[in-house]
Amino acid sequence: MPDFCSPARGYSDMASGIVDQIPLWLLFIFACVMSLVFLEVGTRIGQWRRSADIDTQSAMGNVVGGTLGLLALLLAFTFGMAGSRFDLRKQLLVEQVNNIGTTYLRAEFLPEPHRSEVKALLREYVDIGAKIQDVAHDPAQFQTTLARIEAIHDSLWASAVAVVDKEGPNVINSLFIQSLNATIDIHGTRFAFAVLYRTPAPVWGILLFVSMIAMLAVGYSVALIGKRNIIADLVLAVSFSVVLTLIADLDRGAGGWVTVSQQPMLKLQQQLNAGAGARDKISETD
Repeated sequence: MPDFCSPARGYSDMASGIVDQIPLWLLFIFACVMSLVFLEVGTRIGQWRRSADIDTQSAMGNVVGGTLGLLALLLAFTFGMAGSRFDLRKQLLVEQVNNIGTTYLRAEFLPEPHRSEVKALLREYVDIGAKIQDVAHDPAQFQTTLARIEAIHDSLWASAVAVVDKEGPNVINSLFIQSLNATIDIHGTRFAFAVLYRTPAPVWGILLFVSMIAMLAVGYSVALIGKRNIIADLVLAVSFSVVLTLIADLDRGAGGWVTVSQQPMLKLQQQLNAGAGARDKISETD
């Protein structure tokens, strides 16, 4: 069965966003520096306007409040998108583990040599799935891993076709094919939500633009009042940078600080390997 997640398009799509190319620690520093720079620029402009005796303090209060409110709305909107995809990736992982486990159990009813071939391929499939996050940061290894996953899909589907050609369609074969098809499909869905579906670049651009305007407005307004506080500027810059970095981290499918736990896949790996080891011992005894 063909898999739409071919390596030819895989990592190139993953790397399409410029935000993904920036390490999280560097993104945090960039956000802090940008915030402090625009706060300083706004302060300098505000000091110049204040020395010119132009009374705009009352009007600027409304502008600052509205701009910060808009920035908070954009941050909440972007965080919601990234957070929902993060939760969905966790659900899809559990669903994939269940589908693989069901396929492995139903493979017991296949005739030899297809039974052993399918179960060996599924064990390798789970081994790859358990460590795929470790190679997500390396484009070459990630592409190689995707190529192997697609090859396993093709081999599993070829085994299913061979069984049907040999025995003809029946209930057992239908159940196995159904679970195998679900296993292949859920991989495509996981790939889409982990790699392809990300926060659009225009959203990042608008968020960055509004944040710059907000920092300018805050610096300008504080300078008009004449009560600038460096600590308050640092707190504002760091708080904004932390939230922005967290959104970027949640938006990444892997390779960040906040990642989907692979514990369900690791547990399945232990179960399959333990079952294979026990069967090997029984075979040696016989």
